[in-house]
Amino acid sequence: MLANPFALPAQKRAEIIWHTPITKRGKLKYTKDDWEQFDAKAEKNRSLFLREMIVKTLNEDTQV
Repeated sequence: MLANPFALPAQKRAEIIWHTPITKRGKLKYTKDDWEQFDAKAEKNRSLFLREMIVKTLNEDTQV
């Protein structure tokens, strides 16, 4: 990480800001059985599984 990102040219700063991921939080409510099935498919890494599933779904929707 740069000590002072504003020392960079404006265009480079914009590129860095544009590619910085944004964290959002939400709650999901499922039954115990649903969570067990979800965890089995996610191989105990829920965050990665959800990110991949969401990106895949978004890409499928844009390829109409």
